[in-house]
Amino acid sequence: MTLPKSFSWKVQKHTESVKNAAGAFSESIDPLSPEQLRVQYHMELAHMVYSPEQYPDLYKLVSEAYAVIQEG
Repeated sequence: MTLPKSFSWKVQKHTESVKNAAGAFSESIDPLSPEQLRVQYHMELAHMVYSPEQYPDLYKLVSEAYAVIQEG
């Protein structure tokens, strides 16, 4: 992401992750310069198909990942 020259980012390098039995999610924010910012998301699911017993963990993983993204 690149900003116009008159703008600048006020963030520091940041990595946050969540993990449970359903899988893992991570967010990485890396300021490259005053005008450029790299934001990367990675989600790795533990299963191709989830049983109803596993739904609570999957729901929690997705909910926590969404919260991390919203915090930025």
